[in-house]
Amino acid sequence: MSVSKSKDIHYIIDQAIRDESTELDLRNLNITQLPSAIGRLDKLETLRLSGNKISFLPKEIGELCSLRILNIDDNQLSFLPKEIGRLSSLLALSLNNNNISILPKEIGDISTLLELYLDDNKISFLPKEFATLTSLERLYYNNNNITSFPRIINELNSLSYLSLAQNSLLSLPKEFGFLTSLSAIDLSKNSFSSFPRALLQLEKLESLNFADNTLCSLPKELEKLIQIEDLNLSNNKFSSFPRSILYLSSLMYLRLSHNKLSSLPGNLEQINCLEELWLNDNELSSIPKTLTQLTSLIELYLGENRLTYITKDLQNFTCLSVLSLHKNQLSSIPKELGNLDNLTELDLSHNRLTYLPKELGEISSLRELNLANNRLTSLPKNLAQLANLSVFDISNNKLVSIPQELKSIVTH
Repeated sequence: MSVSKSKDIHYIIDQAIRDESTELDLRNLNITQLPSAIGRLDKLETLRLSGNKISFLPKEIGELCSLRILNIDDNQLSFLPKEIGRLSSLLALSLNNNNISILPKEIGDISTLLELYLDDNKISFLPKEFATLTSLERLYYNNNNITSFPRIINELNSLSYLSLAQNSLLSLPKEFGFLTSLSAIDLSKNSFSSFPRALLQLEKLESLNFADNTLCSLPKELEKLIQIEDLNLSNNKFSSFPRSILYLSSLMYLRLSHNKLSSLPGNLEQINCLEELWLNDNELSSIPKTLTQLTSLIELYLGENRLTYITKDLQNFTCLSVLSLHKNQLSSIPKELGNLDNLTELDLSHNRLTYLPKELGEISSLRELNLANNRLTSLPKNLAQLANLSVFDISNNKLVSIPQELKSIVTH
């Protein structure tokens, strides 16, 4: 049941009681107080209250014995009533973006809970009863002013996803390694200066986000994480490529943007499952041949480096769909780029290009071509053959004329 802002909240709830509604959507209705009559909706399974101005929940909320999903995001809650623990059917509870500083101990009574969202609150402490949430699989605990890891989380043996981003964590306790069911962890935007060794015990880990910390090295034992598919190390302090990454045989997505890498290792081809590689905003001045042997790559981001030359061996990327080379120092590109038959996006903006090889007009799959902020004086006429081209930016160049066929899609 969805409602309009014009209807009185009491009328809405009374109507839902008569209809024996199983779903009630009260989002963005400027509600300041939830009537106690809400407790009479004993058939209700989903209640959405996000985007209101609710500062407290009535104790009758605990009467919703059938409730499975409760979303109270973006309100003004400073606490939860102890009756929240009586929601014996609840599977997902979302409390994002409130003013909650403490959770009631009764939250531990919701033994059915699978997903808990606590982002953007002020909850720096978890009650010891939190350990009884033995069914919990996903915990989102971002931006809560946490300075030390809440050890009670180590008791949540069913946890498969944990997000602790945007806090002030410096380390993890060794007991963190007991969370052997974890497959994904987000520790981005914290204060880690060294890699927590407890993570090396999590052999089921598939995704690890360590972006926006101050790491400068990784332990050799990282190779123990044989199931890692997605590794984000962007915006750290790496000045050399962490060689232990080369032994992550399942790795498919690697992000090392916004570091200080000046070179890449000679045996990069060992990561032979890699599909996406992000190296934006580093200090790379050349592309080693070993990079061009990563023939499974689908997306390659090399923007904001110091590249002056692009090797013709880039044509080896037969699966490549996205290639970004913006903000480098390129004065030319090899004609062999025209052999990238699967390329859909090519960004060459903010370079020093004075001409383009006509072979670019042979990439029939190309949908987006960005040539802005270069020194081009002309364009190959056969670019007009790119029938799938929908975004074509040539702004801030020195073009004398534009082929008539391209004028309908060009951005000056």
